[in-house]
Amino acid sequence: MPITVTCEECSEIHRVRDDAVGKRLKCKGCGISLKVEAPAPSEDDFANLDVSEPDDDEIDPSRLKPALRKVKSAAGRRKSSKSGTGKSAPVPLSETKVPLGIQLVYYGFMLFLFAMFVTFGIAWTFRNTPRGIPPISAPVLYGLGLLYFASSIVTTVGKLMCVTAPPQMSGKGVILAAVAFDLFAQAITVAKLFMVLPPPLVASINLVSVAGMVCFVWFLQHLGRFLKEQDISERASGLLALGFGIVAMWLAMIVLSALAMARVLPVMVGGLGGVLLSLALLIVGIIGVIRYVGLLHSCLYTMSYES
Repeated sequence: MPITVTCEECSEIHRVRDDAVGKRLKCKGCGISLKVEAPAPSEDDFANLDVSEPDDDEIDPSRLKPALRKVKSAAGRRKSSKSGTGKSAPVPLSETKVPLGIQLVYYGFMLFLFAMFVTFGIAWTFRNTPRGIPPISAPVLYGLGLLYFASSIVTTVGKLMCVTAPPQMSGKGVILAAVAFDLFAQAITVAKLFMVLPPPLVASINLVSVAGMVCFVWFLQHLGRFLKEQDISERASGLLALGFGIVAMWLAMIVLSALAMARVLPVMVGGLGGVLLSLALLIVGIIGVIRYVGLLHSCLYTMSYES
């Protein structure tokens, strides 16, 4: 007699022979392992029993009724938190904090871009002011610094929420690394307000922030694979290449500067190399920012559609 096995993850129906009880089969829909269990006794099975004239060695039919009710209630129950493998069923992404986390990262980055544009506007105004820096500049600059710091906090909180990704999704290590890089950069930012830090440590803030962004893009690559969205995965892969290129150019600038200061390289060579690398960083950085915003927007759209 064929046995019907239904996958609780994707509702795929499988029909197997009754001799497969106790064995496992692979779901054709989602690929998880299912255990073939014996079908629960139905009410018809008990109806076919001849209990009208019990023999001496038979059980009184009245004693079968509680057991029948127990079997029927057990057959009607559905296991909600277990899969065919006996393990916990996969947690949907919509039941985690990942969608909200990516949304916070998106808005935090938008806040950072707004602060950056305001910075460029203030710099342009100061340059074209004949009487020098206006008196109102100090409060504006303090407010601008708070805006940068607030954008960093919002972004870090969003990344921290992404740690709640489903257990079956990979990439937990890179998102934890992204949070660690952000916290390190914020610690340096706060510490330099109260103490004098070594210039190389202060100069590393931007590099550490970029490293945190690269790790987050790496996490988004894992997210695209988890959602089976090739577009997100490919976008993240391309952006990862840009991110590693930015980090490499930044490190090259630091090495060139150190070699020039140590008189290992001529100052002119070090300066020219630094200018060329700065120009390359500017171009690649603009491209990276545009692609990063597009990637975040694509992730938000896909997750809103999935939910």
